[in-house]
Amino acid sequence: MQPRTKAKAKGKFKFNISNISRLSVDTRLREVFSTQWLPDTPWLPAIVIFTAALVFVGLRLIILGHGNPSWFILLGGKYANSAQVPHGIHIFAGSGYDGQFYYRLALSPFNFSKRLFGIHMDTVVRFSRIGYPLLAYLGALGQVSLVPYTLIGVNMIALGLLGFSGGIIAQQAKRHALWGLLIAGYWGFIFTLARDTTEIVVDLLIVLGLLAVRRSSFLIAGLIFCAAVLTKETAVAVVAGFGFVRIYSIIVDSFKNHHKLRIGKAELVWCLPAVVFIGWELILRGATGKTVILSDTGHNLYWPFVEMFSAAFHYLSLVPSVEALIWLVEFVVLGGVVVLATKAFLSNTVISSERLAWCFVVGLAVSLAAGIWYGQVDFRSMDDVYLMSSILLVSSKVKLGLLAALLFAVWIGVALHRIAFT
Repeated sequence: MQPRTKAKAKGKFKFNISNISRLSVDTRLREVFSTQWLPDTPWLPAIVIFTAALVFVGLRLIILGHGNPSWFILLGGKYANSAQVPHGIHIFAGSGYDGQFYYRLALSPFNFSKRLFGIHMDTVVRFSRIGYPLLAYLGALGQVSLVPYTLIGVNMIALGLLGFSGGIIAQQAKRHALWGLLIAGYWGFIFTLARDTTEIVVDLLIVLGLLAVRRSSFLIAGLIFCAAVLTKETAVAVVAGFGFVRIYSIIVDSFKNHHKLRIGKAELVWCLPAVVFIGWELILRGATGKTVILSDTGHNLYWPFVEMFSAAFHYLSLVPSVEALIWLVEFVVLGGVVVLATKAFLSNTVISSERLAWCFVVGLAVSLAAGIWYGQVDFRSMDDVYLMSSILLVSSKVKLGLLAALLFAVWIGVALHRIAFT
């Protein structure tokens, strides 16, 4: 019996050693890929994304711009008179890009002349997006020579603050704050940084507004959303989500309380932005003679899904060109984010008003015209779709590890592309 006991003990001992070794490897792998060893503070995603933006801007400024920040503006000869444009601004051949119009507004935000500082505005709808250029103007203290720098600086600071705000949302969902990078880490923001456009600022304002609503700070939320709708009109879709939920709640409560309407401070969240947005449109109509919000609708909206699928088939026909592959990869990844957000949409952990806002921005996105879907712009105009989708995902219990790795790879690829090419 003794030998058998020893043999049994010996076998058991070997088995335990094997288990311990396996557990040790598993534990070490979890430790390597875990966020537990990192400080759980919103400052972490803020610092990470700001540092990444700083490196990107620095490399793009050195490699492409040769130290000249006006390369980010991309002012085109089609809209510029070189004799009147401020000194030191590089003028590109062709039509340039949207950043040139935000630059023009940042030089004099409340001058609504179609031509100023040698720059001709392509459409009056630009005047409705005053938020980002106004911040750049204030940052430059009205100094024309500093505006090219402040346009870049405002976007970098806004991206860092978006990382901080995303970290707070992650913590509220009982996730590590580092998951806030999922909200701030949209690859389209790289394009925004590279071309001085307004998406980062408006998305920061939307997130700050959402956080204020979550804290029941309705007046503050309303004021923040006022700034958002004056930065880009697409923010109206998010505000509308809150408005419809509140109106529905008021109607339901009125039937429960014998038709007595109960209107409270929560209405400030959507009423204030609505009043400010309409008021600003009336001011612009008086200044330009046009209804600004309707002046560009035909170029931006079309029947749902038509142009989206048309663009997809177009780029599929161009495979294996690099341009087509980049577009299709970004399209598939963005589609994956939206599909995964649909799962989060059904979660009880996501606030109803945020879910409805997500529905509105997705509905708006699939109804965008061909000019938005075509072109190598890294889907920067889909920022609100990504933003609301990522907020739903981070606020839910959906596992996000694989998605985070995929988004990181796309972010790096787009950053390298925008460092190498204008």
